[in-house]
Amino acid sequence: MRKSHLKPLAAVTGALALAATLSACGGSSAASDEKVVTVYSADGLKGENGDGWYDKVFKDFEKKTGIKVEYVEGGSGEMVQRAAREKSNTQADVLVTLPPFIQQADSKGLLTAYEPAGSDQVDGADKSSDSKWTSVVNNYFGFVYNGKEPAMEYLKKLQANNVGPSASTGKLAPKVDKGELLVANGDVQMNYAQSKDMPNLGIWFPAKSGSKPTTFALPYAAGLVSKAPHSANGKKLLDFMLSEQAQKDVSEVGGGFSARKDIEATDANAIELSKLMGGVEVFEPDWSDIGADLDGYVDAWKTATGS
Repeated sequence: MRKSHLKPLAAVTGALALAATLSACGGSSAASDEKVVTVYSADGLKGENGDGWYDKVFKDFEKKTGIKVEYVEGGSGEMVQRAAREKSNTQADVLVTLPPFIQQADSKGLLTAYEPAGSDQVDGADKSSDSKWTSVVNNYFGFVYNGKEPAMEYLKKLQANNVGPSASTGKLAPKVDKGELLVANGDVQMNYAQSKDMPNLGIWFPAKSGSKPTTFALPYAAGLVSKAPHSANGKKLLDFMLSEQAQKDVSEVGGGFSARKDIEATDANAIELSKLMGGVEVFEPDWSDIGADLDGYVDAWKTATGS
């Protein structure tokens, strides 16, 4: 008697458990359908006055799709570390950062494969072979200075005059513009955009005596975050970033270089940037190797400099 009674009771309990499970799944689905996408990004692409590439792209994206972009900005390493801390409770949908941090993010299992529309026009060196990330804005390493001769003298005494770590390279340019620093590292896209409001900035590239100035590619690379809460929206945003119009806006609005080979910019910024890069030799570092042992390289630098 009791045994036959337990069967329907167990069935009811099971049904309730199933209903709870389905309800939870329904909540997850609802979250994934929410009209929002969260971007964790290195600084440089959002304008100081709301007039940067991100500002226009995000506004155009929301107008076209109805999806609002929630934007979180910081240094490249900071953004990767934050995403890593949240790995069990993922908050970001898209991660944008510079090498070797995008490779580090991949090595930590933070990215999932996705090949955005238009990425077939991105050079092979500017995207991962397994579709974990692709460049959305090409860029190059550079320095900014306030007076060339003082900058050279400063470089000779670089470590002795080190003011300590900065939250990001974007925080250094204002100090150079004001004369608090005579030289600082940065990148061409960000520093060129900053120079519009900081007239004392000059961009230069190191060169050995009698040799051409040299730099290396330092693109803004974007990837879809693993277990992203709004994965579908993240994919749409990555597609939009590599769309023809967004890529045409890279130079005209953002002062950068299009990641797509089929986009030939002819705006005033593109012409100035072309002149700036004229005669500069560009090489490709082995970012995969650097990213795989980034902590080791940082520790070695700290030991060598006593930092």
